[in-house]
Amino acid sequence: MMREKGKIGVKDGRCVSVHDVKRGKGCGCVCAACGGSLVARQGEIRTWHFAHADSGACTAMGETHLHLAAKQLLQESLSLVLPDYPGTEYGCRGASGRNYLTKSILWSPVHKDLREQAHKPLIKGREFTADRVETEVPLEGFRADIVFHKGGRRLLVEIRVTHETDETKRRKIKQTGLACVEIDLSRTPRDVNLPDLKHIVTGIGGGAAHKPAPRHWISNPKGAGKADKRFRHHREIFAERIRSAAGTHPVRPSYTNMGPDVVENCPIKEYKGRRQARMSACICCDHHIAYFDADDEGLHTALTGRKADSVVYCGCTSQMARAYWQARREQEKQERNLQKTVKECLVRPSLPERGYDVPPEITGDPKRFDIWEVQERLKQAGYCPGPADGVMGPRTKAALKGFQASEGFAPHGEIDRTTLAILPALRKARN
Repeated sequence: MMREKGKIGVKDGRCVSVHDVKRGKGCGCVCAACGGSLVARQGEIRTWHFAHADSGACTAMGETHLHLAAKQLLQESLSLVLPDYPGTEYGCRGASGRNYLTKSILWSPVHKDLREQAHKPLIKGREFTADRVETEVPLEGFRADIVFHKGGRRLLVEIRVTHETDETKRRKIKQTGLACVEIDLSRTPRDVNLPDLKHIVTGIGGGAAHKPAPRHWISNPKGAGKADKRFRHHREIFAERIRSAAGTHPVRPSYTNMGPDVVENCPIKEYKGRRQARMSACICCDHHIAYFDADDEGLHTALTGRKADSVVYCGCTSQMARAYWQARREQEKQERNLQKTVKECLVRPSLPERGYDVPPEITGDPKRFDIWEVQERLKQAGYCPGPADGVMGPRTKAALKGFQASEGFAPHGEIDRTTLAILPALRKARN
């Protein structure tokens, strides 16, 4: 079995770097995992490191020394950077984990403000400096890795190297009412240098090559109080929006996996030829306020005082619905007129034999004839495509791009159906 190597050793009960000791067995360092002697390899070819002096099997030196060094560095520096206390998920989870905005908050544009507020951290991370630091402190039913003392306050810090803090210890930490942060060193290289590890653990200083280790709150009574306050505030806003809804629509659930749930009597959507909407389309609608299914009956009763199996609260009034259908009819009318114009331009009548000076070499070539006609159209529209010779030259392409840009289209300089539909019709020239 391979013996672990590292750049951190233990000498006289303290973690030291391989760069701060003598070479070879004279370093006086031991392995904290197995108790064996270490040798400081300080050659000119390989990277300096500690290795076991004997040939026994030890695979825990890296993680053990990493854990010890992290506690030592925090105790010496008396400082660390605290993480943000994150916002609640879509503003719908308080400290107790209650989910009251149901599925509506995930997609409805009406609740965009609640989503934006929810993603903002409740407490911003900052640098924390203590008066003194203790390690391996026994508390109520567990042992804390590190305890920061500042005035009369205490902050617990747990170091994760291989396994995260288990649920039993998390529960005991929360019962103490103290704030606790877990620093995750599971992805930190086991052969990291001691100076680099200081930046990784404390989060102070360092460069792009050594980013601070991830950290999160296991317990934060102040953050939990703010989360509950935000929870109550968002719940009041949500309940008020439900009360101000223009109407409700029953939901016909789908009892098979072949079709979606259907919202009946939708004022602005159609599905299968009827005034109804699929639930996926209803939740994303600008007027959608809330959706309660059978599982949310207790929540629905608590917010509104009414009982209902499956219902959607909609903010679309009758005036909004009339304006929507009127705008939709106007849009459909414009689309039909544009399609008619394009169709008429595609079926282009042949040019009269008299009144047009068409070069004979172009008359027999349909492609050059189309380019010649576009050149003539551009001239009559006030552009300068050059001589009307049926050749797509740089001047013709530039004039075509200018016309397309002026009409609000992408100036690609190619002759397409849209360009032919918008170009002015070719007027009969004077004899």
